[in-house]
Amino acid sequence: MSTLNAINDAAGHERYAESKPDLVLSVRYGVILRGPAISLPKHGVLNLHSGLLPDYKGVMATFWALLNKESEIGTTLHFIEDSSIDTGSIVTTTRLPVQPDRSYFWHVLSLYELGCARILDAVEVLDRGLALERHAQPDSGNYFSFPDQSALTLFAEQGGRLFEPDEVLSVMRQFIGADGVAE
Repeated sequence: MSTLNAINDAAGHERYAESKPDLVLSVRYGVILRGPAISLPKHGVLNLHSGLLPDYKGVMATFWALLNKESEIGTTLHFIEDSSIDTGSIVTTTRLPVQPDRSYFWHVLSLYELGCARILDAVEVLDRGLALERHAQPDSGNYFSFPDQSALTLFAEQGGRLFEPDEVLSVMRQFIGADGVAE
């Protein structure tokens, strides 16, 4: 398997087009797709966003929702329909009650487990030859970028933690065998 991060330039798009994708799944892909890359797959491009759209567009949506003291967070499975960010029609969302004693890291990982299950559901629908139900997003909402130092400080002052060492170790243990070697 190889990585393709220059999907919008000529050589990258040619390599991408050679794969003749029926569907593209985007999860934490850091490149904004342009028209040719979006229009290539027969069934489109589905993106799993780690925030509830349209309220939390952009980067680190879970962080911003926690900073804003939301009682629940979620993911949004939506189509990428143009080069704008997190504006495409919504297929489904997942929701998770905020656990104040847990870190940002724990919340993000918990969300992706729920969201990836919705991706599998969507792929199964398409595999049966059916269309995915979707609805347009309202034009409202908020766009967030990476938190600056003042946002990080406020998060810490509110009792937020980016990660807990035991949570990181727990995740690592899922991928490392008893002998300490990655499985």
